[in-house]
Amino acid sequence: MRENVDRAHHPPGTLDDYLALRRHVVGYRPCQDMIERVSGYEIPAFLRHQSALQTLGELCTDLIVLSNDISSLEKEQARGEGMNAVLLLARTAGVSPRAALDQVDALASRLAEGFPAAAARVRDLADHLHLTPGRGDVLDRWIDANRNWLGAHNRRACDIPRFGPPAVRPCATRSCRRGRAAAPVPRRGRGGRPGRSPPVRTGR
Repeated sequence: MRENVDRAHHPPGTLDDYLALRRHVVGYRPCQDMIERVSGYEIPAFLRHQSALQTLGELCTDLIVLSNDISSLEKEQARGEGMNAVLLLARTAGVSPRAALDQVDALASRLAEGFPAAAARVRDLADHLHLTPGRGDVLDRWIDANRNWLGAHNRRACDIPRFGPPAVRPCATRSCRRGRAAAPVPRRGRGGRPGRSPPVRTGR
């Protein structure tokens, strides 16, 4: 509801404002809860509110938002909508849609490149908080779930008709063609030893 009202009457004034809004309305957050339920684990409340988990969750959410906006750019241009990171940046920065697309694409790249370091900070909590092996493994599973979701989302975005206007292939932008997603993060067992499961590669 809030997003629909903002689309019509109160569009965000900056890209930061836009991302702050979309973090709370994009469907990725409830999907994270769903992943825990169907996978048979749960992040304890005292871990969920750690800044390292909040930072990685926000990074993943922003990547989903930017990927959606890049993929749906032509649809929203055709409809005359402005609730799109590329179109908002073009309007507020006074640049062309192509230049704005380049900037949003670069931001998505920086976020993806920051995934391994953000994930490592989450894993460091296991040692910092002296977690039991079971709770440390929960963190690994949560990181893997987020990484795998990003990879699957970016692969599927090229094939979802709702992202494109009629007669326009939705994966016309180069980010979608490349299938951008977070770089794979090697699993790590307790004490820094390699984990049993190999990383799932999310790029093409």
